[in-house]
Amino acid sequence: MSSISYARSSRCNRLQRVLAIYFKFKGLTAKGVDTLHALGLSMSSKWTTNSVEAMSVEAMKEVEALANIHASLLSYDNAYMTFRVFGQRLERDTTHAAGTAATVYIKKDAPPPDPLSNSRLQQYKRRGLVNPISAMDIISMAETSHEDVLRFEAYHVLQVLLDSAEFDLLTYSSRESPAFDPPSAVEPLPCGPGHTTLQYMLGSLPTPEATYEDNDTVISELLKQLGCQSPADLQRMGLEHILYIVGDQLTVERIRGLQRLLCQERNSFERLDFVLPVFGWLHFQMAFAKSLHKQYYGSNKGKGLQHAFTTLGRKGLERRVTQGPFHDNLENALFDVLTAHLRVCWKSASGVSKLEDLRNQTPEQLKDLAEKIVYEYADTPRAEPTPATYSFRGFRESEGFVVRRTHCSAGGLARMRTAYRAVSRGHGPIRARGLAFRGAGPYGARWYVPRSALRVSVRRIVASIPFAMGLP
Repeated sequence: MSSISYARSSRCNRLQRVLAIYFKFKGLTAKGVDTLHALGLSMSSKWTTNSVEAMSVEAMKEVEALANIHASLLSYDNAYMTFRVFGQRLERDTTHAAGTAATVYIKKDAPPPDPLSNSRLQQYKRRGLVNPISAMDIISMAETSHEDVLRFEAYHVLQVLLDSAEFDLLTYSSRESPAFDPPSAVEPLPCGPGHTTLQYMLGSLPTPEATYEDNDTVISELLKQLGCQSPADLQRMGLEHILYIVGDQLTVERIRGLQRLLCQERNSFERLDFVLPVFGWLHFQMAFAKSLHKQYYGSNKGKGLQHAFTTLGRKGLERRVTQGPFHDNLENALFDVLTAHLRVCWKSASGVSKLEDLRNQTPEQLKDLAEKIVYEYADTPRAEPTPATYSFRGFRESEGFVVRRTHCSAGGLARMRTAYRAVSRGHGPIRARGLAFRGAGPYGARWYVPRSALRVSVRRIVASIPFAMGLP
């Protein structure tokens, strides 16, 4: 009926307009849109293009208005696009283009930006240069939060039992016991309709973030899209605002290197003093998972991850790659392997042959057994492997990986800070040329590992990351 109405009058086009916008963002070609337009199923390609441009202009006006009065952060990364040519000609060929895709996040319920925050950030940076954090300070903070990490890990071990089909929590008589409650939330992020984060995609740029100059160009172009163009706006940005940029390791490293190269410029805007790069939690989780894969992959004849993946029939996990679903597949495999070993730990720690027998235990006894598993099976870096864990050398590190991923999903700032200070306890030493984090106080701290300290543990490195995030 809609097609018939549209054939009689072009103003009866409500369905056609919706389908035209849908096909546009699904990547349908202009010829395909025109074909559907001839069939009465969509608007023309010209109408679709003009409508999308008008929507984009209105959205950018909204972004400019909100970014000036609300707290926001910026995130961008490389984007690779392929322009295919279906009719081959000598003068035409399939090309690949590299650019940058950016997104701005606006939090309307957050406190408004403080005009003095920029000057305080510079004060903390200078203070951090004079009084850097020592390695022993970082180790001390990690030890302080160690018990909290074990408490979260014990709750995860308990959840593995409660979620198992053999235990059957729904028919357990004491399933409402407070002993099964999760650890109390500390500094949780607010949620609900009034705390929704607004997300806006900015215009794609034809410049990749490969070099320092490219990143300088990208930041300048993104500021223009956010309405920061006049000299007065640039001066206010350099003196009164802080631009948080979230990205992967390449993005953060390029921005920090750019700030070092521009440190002798005349004003704060040209020195990029207002830019505060922040690492992405997703990229950190990916690096953590790849580290586990590299250390404990092993072989089919051994007792590493490869033996477990072969037994489970998991394919495509032989090589560590960045693109594709490798991280999701590896994460799911680690979850399954860890769950299987935790179930064996429950049997070994309680002395039962079946998980059903644990239904006779009280909730308090189950909680004590979960803590026993963490302390005796997952928190003894130099202890001899037990019968429940000898077949998987990465048992303890995988438990930490799963718990820390849960912290990121739950959104508890204190739990994330606590977990990542003590991340990867017991990981083998790695080699580093040198690590540096700028700032101090609530905006970050400065810590540098010199070349002489080449062999440092992952625990010492990651313990300083919350300070670079601006967490106290």
